[in-house]
Order: sequence, then structure tokens, then C-alpha cells
Amino acid sequence: MIIIFLKGKSTKACCFKAGNDNFVKKSVLNVAYFIAKHIVPGRTEAYARPIIRIAIISIALGLALMIISVAIVIGFKRSISNKVTGFSAPLQVVAFTRNESLEESPVTIGTKFLKKLHDNPEITHIQYTAEKGGVLKTHNQIQGIILKGVGQDYDWQFLKENLTSGHLPDLKTDKPGRQVLISQKLATKLQLRPGDAVRIWFIGKDATAALGRKLVISGIYNTG
Repeated sequence: MIIIFLKGKSTKACCFKAGNDNFVKKSVLNVAYFIAKHIVPGRTEAYARPIIRIAIISIALGLALMIISVAIVIGFKRSISNKVTGFSAPLQVVAFTRNESLEESPVTIGTKFLKKLHDNPEITHIQYTAEKGGVLKTHNQIQGIILKGVGQDYDWQFLKENLTSGHLPDLKTDKPGRQVLISQKLATKLQLRPGDAVRIWFIGKDATAALGRKLVISGIYNTG
């Protein structure tokens, strides 16, 4: 049994007991009509109609704005999350060291651990990368960068979707690649285009000698 009490000029109660499906549907409609009849005034209370309509419209607009705001926030959250995981991955295995620089330390992984990772059905892809800080030098400008080295097993889908000009580096050979991708921000700052040659300098192991390597820009990406 469902009992509904509404306060007003005349307090009434609406009671019904469900016996079958058809009766339940009819009773629910009657309850909705009963509630609407007491919320929306009749002809004798015409002065209150504009007030109630304004209140209903205000509530509807408020709910609509709240839904739109939540949808926008969720959309931004997903977009940022996709960009962060696109450059790296949802999970990363790094060396446990006290190194606080942007340059990562090498990781030693056993074959048994790798086998467990590959056998895990929740893992769709495993790739190996290395990062090293350096200085990118053009004819008249220099810029500090973090260079990310990848192998043939690298997943290029994210960068392929955000590639604005040029092409992806060709890593089909076992020799060290001479092609590099750069961001649109870095390309604009240094006035670089696909096909331009640049030189990148690294600090050696003894921290006294600089190692230089000449690379060619194969493409430019932009993630917004």
C-alpha cells in the first residue's frame, strides 16, 4: 500500500493497493495526476500560475545547466587522461632510485617477470622506452629537451592521430634511427619543419664530455 499526504487548503490522502499490473499502471497514473493537480493551481487560483511556472522553468534550467557542467568536466577529464596515457601508459615500470632528474635510470627485468606480464590478459601491449635530457641546437637557437627513445615495438597510434605534418620515424632497421618527431610548440619556437636537420647534444657518463648527434625531423605532432 502506498500512502501520499499533501498539505494544502484541504489535506487529502490517496491510497491504493496493487492487485495486478494493469491496476498498478493505472494507479501510478492516478497518483501522478493527483500530485500534479495539487501542485498546479486550478482556475480559481490563476494569480499563482505565473509564479509556479517561473519556479518550474527555473528548476528545469538549473538542472540542465548542472548536467551540462558535469558533462563538460567529465569530457575534459577524459581528454586530459587520454593525452597523459597516450604519451606514456597507464602503468609504468621504472627503477627504484633516488634519481630526481628527468632522465630515467635503466631497469633490469628478468625473463620470468616479463613472461608474467605477457601472460596477463588485462595487459594489451608492452613496449620499452628510454629518456635522456639534452640540448637541441639549430643554426641560431638552442632549446633544452627530453629525448624519448623507442623501439620497433612502440605503439604509434596516439602520435599518428595527432600528427600534423610529415611522417612517423622509420624504425624497420636494426640500426639506430636518425629521425625524430617534435611537438608543434617546439617547431614553432625554433622555426623548424619536417626535413630540417638538427643537432642534439647529450652529457656523457663522466659528465665532462658532450656527445652530439645529427638528426632529421620526420614529422610534427600537436596534442593541443
